[in-house]
Amino acid sequence: ILSGKELMPVKKGNVTLAICFGFFLLCALSMGNRMYLLIAIIIALAWLFSFASVRMAEKSVKVENALSGLKVNRGEVVSMEIAVSHRSPLPIAPVALRMRATSNTPAGTIHLTQLGRRRQRVVHKFAADHVGAMFPGVESYEVSDVFGFFKREHRPDMAGQELLVLPVPFD
Repeated sequence: ILSGKELMPVKKGNVTLAICFGFFLLCALSMGNRMYLLIAIIIALAWLFSFASVRMAEKSVKVENALSGLKVNRGEVVSMEIAVSHRSPLPIAPVALRMRATSNTPAGTIHLTQLGRRRQRVVHKFAADHVGAMFPGVESYEVSDVFGFFKREHRPDMAGQELLVLPVPFD
């Protein structure tokens, strides 16, 4: 079991996969049946490709966001464009973006389902209801494989994305 910033924790799915691999490998070696060996090899290849897809994608994922304005008046709707791309040749599951909470919008998760084309843009809108400084944007993103065996969470470098909400001026 790994912890901290190491790769990925052992999950129940990985343990089940390892048991199935061991069972089919044992059957293949004890009975001499090539079909069991083929199943064991397919399981090993699925696990290997899952591991490789997460490792390759996590090194190449880029998350960028841009606010429609850095200073807005209270009550205005602010739009934030989020662009996510990766250069991994292997497929990955939809990237999950964990968004920071704003004054009236709770923290939530956006799943990028169109990232199969290696690039996707999303517009996230929220109202600036409270006066003050806030830091909207992507808090973290999670990369996982299509089988769900491995996942890795990262925090993007989003320095300087402060939104200043000014009071509404009286006329």
